[in-house]
Amino acid sequence: MSNEESTKFIDTLNRQTLYPTVRVRAKKTGGSGTILYSKPCDKVKDEYETYILTNHHVIEDLITVMKEWNPLLKKDVKVEKRGTAQVEIFKYKHFSRVVGAVSLEADLVAYNRDEDLALLKLRDIEQAKFVAELFPQNEEKTLRLYEDIYACGASMGHPPIATKGHLMFMDDEIENKQYYMSSAPIIYGNSGGGAYIERGGKLLLLGVPARITTLGWGFSAIEHMGFFIPVGRIYKFFDNQIFQFIYDPKHTSSGDEAARKKKAEAERKRLEAIVGDGEEEDDE
Repeated sequence: MSNEESTKFIDTLNRQTLYPTVRVRAKKTGGSGTILYSKPCDKVKDEYETYILTNHHVIEDLITVMKEWNPLLKKDVKVEKRGTAQVEIFKYKHFSRVVGAVSLEADLVAYNRDEDLALLKLRDIEQAKFVAELFPQNEEKTLRLYEDIYACGASMGHPPIATKGHLMFMDDEIENKQYYMSSAPIIYGNSGGGAYIERGGKLLLLGVPARITTLGWGFSAIEHMGFFIPVGRIYKFFDNQIFQFIYDPKHTSSGDEAARKKKAEAERKRLEAIVGDGEEEDDE
C-alpha cells in the first residue's frame, strides 16, 4: 500500500469508526456508544433524529422500578422510571487530534437486559455528521478468522481510543448468548462501543464490545479476550424492539413508533384479561 493509499485508508478509519464513537454517562455507570442513525424526522420539518447503540449495563443506572399508588386500580403498581443519559460527541482536527467534546442529553428508548443492548435517542435536533454502518444482515457466513478487526471505545472514560487485532473466534456461548472474539484490545469503558471489519473499502460495525471483566477465570470473560456481541444479535434486537427503520429504509421512524404503540396496547389488554379472569399481579 502506497503512502497515499495508507493515508486515505486511515482517514476512512477515522470517519467510519472513530468519529461515530461517543462517550456515554449514566449516573454512576458509563461507557461508550456508536451513532447508527441520523436522518430527517418524518414528523417534524427541518429536524433530525439521531440514535446511539450501547450496552444495557452501560445505562442500567437510568432504569428504576418503583411502586406507586394507582387511584384507578386502588393498589400499588410497579412503575418504570427512566433517567437522562449524557452523550459526548468529540470534535477533531487534522483527522486524529481531539480538540473537545459536545455534551448532549439523550433518552433511553429501548433496552434488553438479556441481550445487553440499549438504544438512546439524542434530544438534539441537528444531524450528526458521522454515522457508523452495520455489517450486512445475514452475511456473517462470509466472515473468516484472522480478518482484521478494529475496536473503538472510550476506554476508562478517555476520549475514543482505536485498537487493532484480528477475528479470533465466532462460536463462544456465554449465558446462552453467542459472542465473537477478537484480539483487538478492549478495556473498561469500551463497553457499548464498536468492533469493525473492512468490506469493499468501508469499515462496517460487526459488533458491540461486552463482557469486559476480570472477576476470576471460570465462566467470566477477561478483558484481553475481546468478546463482543455479534451483529446478528443487534439486528434481532432492533426487530424485537420494533426499531427496524434504523437499518431498513423500507421502514420509517413514525411507522415503527405506531407499531410499537399497537403492540403495547395489545399487551395491556392481554394483561387486563388475565387480571379479569381472577389472576392477580404479583406485587413482590
